Amino acid sequence: MVKFKTEFKKEVSVCHEYSHGSTEREKVTMNYSVWADVMKQRGGYELYSDCMEYYAEGELNFTNGKLTDYDGMGCLDLDVIKQLGKWGFDVKDMKKSTEDA
Repeated sequence: MVKFKTEFKKEVSVCHEYSHGSTEREKVTMNYSVWADVMKQRGGYELYSDCMEYYAEGELNFTNGKLTDYDGMGCLDLDVIKQLGKWGFDVKDMKKSTEDA
């Protein structure tokens, strides 16, 4: 069974987005946790700021090692996608759609 898991921190510019607009962007340190199980073809992620004002989590779904679906965020965080790519998962389609957004 091949399982991957990593945790890292990164300073990012974030804001809250609502149907009627968004808040001002601010720089915060986000904590990232990303995991994947090759045999189950599933994984997940969690992102949160130190003060827990910003939080997201979701599921990752793979088909034959290719990231084919996710939930939890409207647009999957690029750092999550890059980490999956480092582990050898095919993320080309998701990376392109995220960069185009």
